[in-house]
Amino acid sequence: MVSLQASTWQALGLSVAASYIALGVMDCIAPQRAAEEIFGIAPTDEGSRAVRVFVPLLGARGLSIGAALLVLARQGKGPEMGIVILAGTILCVADVIAVWRAKGPRL
Repeated sequence: MVSLQASTWQALGLSVAASYIALGVMDCIAPQRAAEEIFGIAPTDEGSRAVRVFVPLLGARGLSIGAALLVLARQGKGPEMGIVILAGTILCVADVIAVWRAKGPRL
């Protein structure tokens, strides 16, 4: 089995942190566009209020995860970064399931 250097894992973790932060900023600054681009939720009058409320909350969650990863990287805590990334992945899967249930499968 090929083993990667610790610096490689840290670089991968930092790229995940940057992704969380970038998406979090997008969610907070432009929730309507983020809802359409990321979740495929077209802006409508009935869903507009929900998008304005919930998408920035998802953005704040992304910013929090990204910030936690940056702090852990600065402290050199690679295994802890992995745990936060795993937890974030579980949250993302839960988001996908919730959107899929709300919109239904598209075949």
